[in-house]
Amino acid sequence: MDATNPTRMRVGFFLTVTTFWLFTHIYVGWRLVKPSGLAGWRRLAVWGPLALSFGLTPATFFAMSHSGQAFADALQWLGFLSMGLFSLVLVGMWLRDLAWLALLLVDRVVATPLRDPARRGFLANALNLGVLAVSGAMAGLGYSQAVQDPDLEEHEVPVEGLDPALDGFTIVQISDVHVGPTVRGPVLERVVAAINALEPDLVAVTGDLVDGQVSGIGPHIRALADLRATHGAFFVTGNHEYYSGWEPWAKLVQSLGVEVLLDEHRVLDHAGAALIVGGVTDHSAARTQPDHLGDAVLAFDGAPAGFRLLLAHQPRSYELALEAAVDLQISGHTHGGQYFPFTALIHLAQPFSQGLHRVADRMWLYVNRGTTYWGPPIRLGAPQEITKLVLRRA
Repeated sequence: MDATNPTRMRVGFFLTVTTFWLFTHIYVGWRLVKPSGLAGWRRLAVWGPLALSFGLTPATFFAMSHSGQAFADALQWLGFLSMGLFSLVLVGMWLRDLAWLALLLVDRVVATPLRDPARRGFLANALNLGVLAVSGAMAGLGYSQAVQDPDLEEHEVPVEGLDPALDGFTIVQISDVHVGPTVRGPVLERVVAAINALEPDLVAVTGDLVDGQVSGIGPHIRALADLRATHGAFFVTGNHEYYSGWEPWAKLVQSLGVEVLLDEHRVLDHAGAALIVGGVTDHSAARTQPDHLGDAVLAFDGAPAGFRLLLAHQPRSYELALEAAVDLQISGHTHGGQYFPFTALIHLAQPFSQGLHRVADRMWLYVNRGTTYWGPPIRLGAPQEITKLVLRRA
């Protein structure tokens, strides 16, 4: 299998996003100006902020390689806030145009105010102002929710034939912490303190821990060294680790006392019962790292009989997990969509987007919504979480 150059992947992603962003900014500007008949300084009041919003996009991606420097961090804060607000405005404009189209169709049958140019202009301005006001309010509410500490999600997982010694075994999971430009050490410190207060038997960190280089933000994950659990903490890579340089991050995480699992397993003895914890690399890792197969069958190769727990960043790993006779897979990656409209669209892209699922009547799968957020500091309809899973005899 040929590896894809990570730099080429980043450049391709950057060009795709920038092109999409350009055309959507032009679309929003056109829909704000033309139907409303804006002219003169009013046009500048529309196109000026849109030009700034668009320009912040490439600047933000450039600054990501310089995380840890004050100017780069400030630029990313501003850029991600702008992206979040614009994405809400964009969706609002799409909905506004759908409503406008419906009015035009009605107007063909029944006379409506749209037949009067003055009323049409007034209605267009009212709808535009409504979109901007609602988008701003949603961005503010989403920001206030994103900067809150994560919720605690508690679930009991009933397992047939579970060894009595494992009844009550507690797993605490965090995922998608995205320590980087807008999430820093103090956030992770509070997360670690919350985990320790739960007195878990095992801690699972299921990928996308970081966004940025070790040289810039490495010190901000030092709190991982304070994790306390009966059988320790385990980490698997997510897709963002491969954007940021998985190997130096894996070495740093391991040095902090967190076991890194790369398509492999460890056998735990809990009061005489065997619990095998396996971990796979990210589902897409082989694109850049050919030997990182994300293969659950390989991860449990040679494992003895016992309860099988799989740590996998993406829920999509469930197919090989079934082949490996896994009892419980815990994943992240989806963020539950993070905020509208992605909370609705995520179901189109992921087989499982959040919560506890029974798969093929043979395996449990839990998907964490993310312990913080990625990119825009906005959470709406998908609050961040720390997950506590308790094994129970069915």
